[in-house]
Amino acid sequence: MSFSFYIMKSYTDSEPGIELVNIHYTTTPVGQMPDWNAQRETRAMPRGGVVIRGQGGTTVDESGTYTHTHAETVHLPDDGVRRKVIRLPNAIWEPHSGWMAEHYMLHH
Repeated sequence: MSFSFYIMKSYTDSEPGIELVNIHYTTTPVGQMPDWNAQRETRAMPRGGVVIRGQGGTTVDESGTYTHTHAETVHLPDDGVRRKVIRLPNAIWEPHSGWMAEHYMLHH
């Protein structure tokens, strides 16, 4: 089973009229330089947009009370800020050790 987590990256347009901004990113074991030609993800970063906050499900507070929560859709205005939620793995393959490494570098 492969798990992952999400991180939001943002970029503010430096001048008006910019049509497209892409984010390029990759992961490497700690201390290793990225090989951008071998492994790279590229995603477009739209201005404004829609973000899903939370995953929904059941939570338990400190008193032991169960609360059902829902994912919330948040519509963001076109405020000149580009946002992209990218999915990152919980671990990556570490070829020197032959194991999956939970600590790794994100290059972007």
